[in-house]
Amino acid sequence: NGHVLVDAEKMSKSKGNFILMEEGVEEYSADAMRFALADAGDGLEDANFDRSVANQAISYLFVEEEWVKSVLPSIAQTTSNEVDTSSFSFMERIFDNEMHYLIAEAKKDFLTMNYREGIHRAWYDMMIIRDLYRDWAQRTGRPMHPALLRRFIESVALMMQPITPHWSEIIYELLTS
Repeated sequence: NGHVLVDAEKMSKSKGNFILMEEGVEEYSADAMRFALADAGDGLEDANFDRSVANQAISYLFVEEEWVKSVLPSIAQTTSNEVDTSSFSFMERIFDNEMHYLIAEAKKDFLTMNYREGIHRAWYDMMIIRDLYRDWAQRTGRPMHPALLRRFIESVALMMQPITPHWSEIIYELLTS
């Protein structure tokens, strides 16, 4: 076991960079704290709790929740099971394929307790592919496929549930209400 670092410095009471869990939850929220802890590192490397990651996680989770609320009207009548792939455009097939790949890879990462790699696939990479798909849809004037959007939202919420259980519960409630 290595040292626990805070912002790349050894955590120490004498340095004044010691973070108690309760203080961290009060400052960042439980989900943002868990997000930053999962991103702190895998394996035998020193774990580095980065305060900027915790602060960014607050924004990430809030912005994503707001985006889900904004697309709810367009996906309300769909389920992720009713995807007719025969009508997909090339870009929709790419988005669907990338989602399946990232889901499988994140599962492998989480099962082997590589949480940093897991959240990079389950969160950061999923957001990248969604943003690329959203950009394509805006540029071409074609609406995003509602069932694909629902699958994306459900998948991210499910994959992030061990890391951000409170946020995931909110997303599930939005999808089922």
